[in-house]
Amino acid sequence: MLIVDLEDFTPPERRDEARRALPSLLQRCRDAGKVAAVRINRIGEARDGDGRLDLAAAMHARPDVIAYPMASCGDEMARLDALLVELEHGLGLAAGTTELLPVCETALGVVNVRGIAAGSARVHSALLGAEDLANDLCAERRP
Repeated sequence: MLIVDLEDFTPPERRDEARRALPSLLQRCRDAGKVAAVRINRIGEARDGDGRLDLAAAMHARPDVIAYPMASCGDEMARLDALLVELEHGLGLAAGTTELLPVCETALGVVNVRGIAAGSARVHSALLGAEDLANDLCAERRP
């Protein structure tokens, strides 16, 4: 799997450029026999515009998986699922084509992982975001 990260890894001033590059990048990923995933920005926050723009651009590139950062509850997965249904329909894709991968990066996300997984039938697995989790727990990090 290759996860193209539009969230933390891509500086805000380069996100438009990164979104435009998604179709060719995801195709190269598929050509190499890899699962193509896009990690979008969160939806429903101050940066909501970035999350929605990320999701729309990603869906036009037809990813196998949408990775969702800082997942904290099942309702987020249900809302994201509903957005994906609309986007898949608009692109002529079968509903449910795109998998959701919640990234649990806070103590709340870890505690709620079962509810997060139950929030959508598109969720087949979850990732643990160790660096942000350590930060959320105020854990001391060492080399």
